[in-house]
Amino acid sequence: LMESVAQSGFPPQQGASSPRRDGGDGGGEDGDGTAPPWFTTSERDINEEDGVVGEALKGFQTFFRGVAYLFFSVHTVSMALATLVATFLCSPAVLGLTFDTAFSIFAWGTVFPLTFAMKTNFENREKALTALANLKACSHAIMFFVQNWDKG
Repeated sequence: LMESVAQSGFPPQQGASSPRRDGGDGGGEDGDGTAPPWFTTSERDINEEDGVVGEALKGFQTFFRGVAYLFFSVHTVSMALATLVATFLCSPAVLGLTFDTAFSIFAWGTVFPLTFAMKTNFENREKALTALANLKACSHAIMFFVQNWDKG
């Protein structure tokens, strides 16, 4: 395989070595120590400046920004206030709204959708496993075909 790559006639990519902290350039032919060209700008910045700690800090910053949006967005706060107001207005002390209902209504409304959802998820899982098995079988067939190819 390595001979076929070397004989393919493609010129080596310039700047395709990754930077290393120990001063080496990662074994690239050009020796300039630049990041690979397929890195995006943010990956190159993380790789050259911040390292693993900077990447972790950026991940935590994104996580906490998402949590802050989850709990303190206008939509979330307005829905929480609407829930509190509706609960207060429907309490026996204010409007005196009461109703008596059987628990079976809630049981039927949750049990049947859950069982159907579980059945559907199991069927989807079986389809995915079948597709993966077919992919594995095809890849093995290609591998055996390449191994046993009569090159003469």
